[in-house]
Amino acid sequence: YASPYLLLTLTSLFWSLNWVIGRALVGEVSPLALTFIRWVVAVAVMMPFAWPLIRAHAGAIRRHWRTVAWLAFWGTGLHNAFAYVGLHYTTATNGVILNSSIPVMIILTGWLIYRDTITRVQALGVAVSMAGVLAVLTGGDPAVLATLTLNKGDLIVIAGMVFWAVYTVLLRTKPAQLPGLALLACCGIVGLVL
Repeated sequence: YASPYLLLTLTSLFWSLNWVIGRALVGEVSPLALTFIRWVVAVAVMMPFAWPLIRAHAGAIRRHWRTVAWLAFWGTGLHNAFAYVGLHYTTATNGVILNSSIPVMIILTGWLIYRDTITRVQALGVAVSMAGVLAVLTGGDPAVLATLTLNKGDLIVIAGMVFWAVYTVLLRTKPAQLPGLALLACCGIVGLVL
């Protein structure tokens, strides 16, 4: 049995490597080609496990193809492309730091789209998260906030984070009978087309 601590650590490692590799390939591979390659690899790795689920739930996928395509548009189609384009103009470190704002964006997006209530604990979490991001961006010096500017790459990465937040919030519209792995593989395929 896999250790949840090991799996959570590997998840963080893979997310971080995504930014480092994306930045390292700037000028060598176009952002859209990199997005395409990433999803080709991901879909190829998933397919042996996802294909039986896709076949078993083909009727649900056909009935809800618009929902699947809509989720793919937000999650696999645009999020990665914006992240990799942004890395042409900013650092991997900035990308990872900005990526840490996603939980805040998810809470705010849920409020904007569905009018989800924000609990006091969530509000406290948002405040702590934003304080952490600001502390890293400013090096702990509040005076830096007065001179802090976001470059073009940071703004493009933030746009990609917004796409991911919308995707995450819209996941509640996924067909209940469709297993997560089948949905992710379908989204990956649509993302490849996009």
